[in-house]
Amino acid sequence: MALVEKTKADEIRKKELIIDEILETKKLNIEELYLIVKYAMGAYIGAVKTFGFRGDVSKKSLRVIRDFWKVLREENYLMNFLMTNIDILDNDAVERFMSLLNELNDKTVSYYYDYIESIEDACVTIEEKMAMKPQKDFETLTESSVYREEAVSLLENLDSIKAFLGFPEDFWLYINDKVDVVNVDAKTMEKMFYAVAVLNEDNTISSIKVLVPEVVDYDSAMIAINIYNKAYELYKKLGTKADDLKVVHSDELKDEFSDVYIPRRTSQVLKKKM
Repeated sequence: MALVEKTKADEIRKKELIIDEILETKKLNIEELYLIVKYAMGAYIGAVKTFGFRGDVSKKSLRVIRDFWKVLREENYLMNFLMTNIDILDNDAVERFMSLLNELNDKTVSYYYDYIESIEDACVTIEEKMAMKPQKDFETLTESSVYREEAVSLLENLDSIKAFLGFPEDFWLYINDKVDVVNVDAKTMEKMFYAVAVLNEDNTISSIKVLVPEVVDYDSAMIAINIYNKAYELYKKLGTKADDLKVVHSDELKDEFSDVYIPRRTSQVLKKKM
């Protein structure tokens, strides 16, 4: 299978920069935790003065610290996973995942600051109902398993996809020189990938042409499953007329991958509870 080779020195340097980014992010997490604890404790003192030790508002202040600490603990856990496996992970895929983590972190920090502010408002107005969790349109790292699954999906590669699909080895040997593999952001370039029949003059299927993303993460794995399944359906029809060619869609395979395979693999790889 043709795959554009990356410059080894560039990849090593890029990996070093990713490691630096992860270490810097972990350092910033400590600073964020310090600030959240500082402002939440200030809100707690105000809540105790206004509503007493047993007041619900006072308890909410302490829950902010507990919940935010759990979020950062989970984020550090995922980053430790990246560091442990950094040598076998694709640089671009790790960078995309880190961008997702950083974006979520920004939203999460903002959410907890807004929560602390609502507690402070409750103390000023002496209205317990003012201390409410802000509305949000996202789930934190401790509220969803999506990010764990995205992280573990970074371990996926062609071999794991071949094992998942379970197609006969004859098929893989046949398409070996008929597949072009490219390393791109598969999600944004999804429409460029294909598995198509090559036809003879009499309209019979003589061969197959395939373009797939290199399997490096969840999105590229899902697309590869779809394309390889189409290729396998065409492979089974080699030598037949293409007049009534119908390729079976792989929705069931993709559902099995996303709903069964990845959650099971995630629980096996990341055993620490959220």
